[in-house]
Amino acid sequence: SVDTTAPIARIDSVVPSATLTDQTQIAFEFSSNEIATFQCRLDSATLVACSSPFTDSNLLDGPHSFFVSAIDLAGNAGPEANYSIRL
Repeated sequence: SVDTTAPIARIDSVVPSATLTDQTQIAFEFSSNEIATFQCRLDSATLVACSSPFTDSNLLDGPHSFFVSAIDLAGNAGPEANYSIRL
């Protein structure tokens, strides 16, 4: 049988956990409901291959959004999971 089901990426934890923070470094841990590789982006950046945890530091004040999607071994790409935070 051919796998046509897209994986589901989920954001498992974010440090700092508050959606409003004065921290300038952030870390996102994520996973999928099946074996997969991941693509991530922060704000309007281009998607890049990534692994958990995804970290970024020296973020500027203001709103930020993190996006992650999973791609399974058959090449099915799932929808983006996202998380928004304001520094």
